[in-house]
Amino acid sequence: MAKVFVERNRSGQITAISDTPTATSDTDPVSTDAPEVTHFLTNQFKEESEFDQYFEHSDLELVRVLEDLIDLLVKNKVINFTDFPNISQEKLLSRKLIREKRQNLSSDILGEDDLIEF
Repeated sequence: MAKVFVERNRSGQITAISDTPTATSDTDPVSTDAPEVTHFLTNQFKEESEFDQYFEHSDLELVRVLEDLIDLLVKNKVINFTDFPNISQEKLLSRKLIREKRQNLSSDILGEDDLIEF
């Protein structure tokens, strides 16, 4: 089971969760299915829609991580792209092409030497 590092208030209640230890977190990680972790997360997302939005955003980030991991494994010849089922190959290629087009669009708008200041 996955584990997280928690920060606590003086009463011992969890006030923050991190996947890596922090200067103020407990030294021992806590299981993600521990009741106190579930309670903290439930209280963080009072409305179900907030909870759903968090997981949707987290899922999207994880998809990008998995795409990068697949690219790395193929590049290092740990796996062959053709080992994936055809439908998976199509989806991976489609997303890769879309990312490249988006990146090209961004570089067309801003050159490599362009700077945006706020």
